[in-house]
Amino acid sequence: MSKRQVTGKMSQKKWILLFIIMIAAMAGIWFFLTRSTGADRIVTITGEGKTLYTIDLASAKDDEFVITDSKGGRNTVVIQNGEIYVKEADCPDGICVKHGPLQKNGTPIVCLPHQLVIRWASDTSEVDN
Repeated sequence: MSKRQVTGKMSQKKWILLFIIMIAAMAGIWFFLTRSTGADRIVTITGEGKTLYTIDLASAKDDEFVITDSKGGRNTVVIQNGEIYVKEADCPDGICVKHGPLQKNGTPIVCLPHQLVIRWASDTSEVDN
């Protein structure tokens, strides 16, 4: 075996090791960015400009409840497996239902006809310390 062949194999081993290190680093960064601490799991539900509920999804039990606005508009909100979403709404467009569960880096769940907003508490200035 010549010296050139040994160097070629060493180089290939270095590339494989470098690739494994890069994959591990990216996995670590992804885990750090997507993990949720307790404070990051608090949502606020506002209706017609007033805070109706502040819920810690990390400790909330599965639940389903109806929020009715002053004109009789109804939204059925579900808390399930640490997620929150609007299951049903009697508004004409149903965008709040189509939104699906509230995502950490996504937009708030909004029902304009009923003036209902579900968002992360960290996205508002209403959080009490």
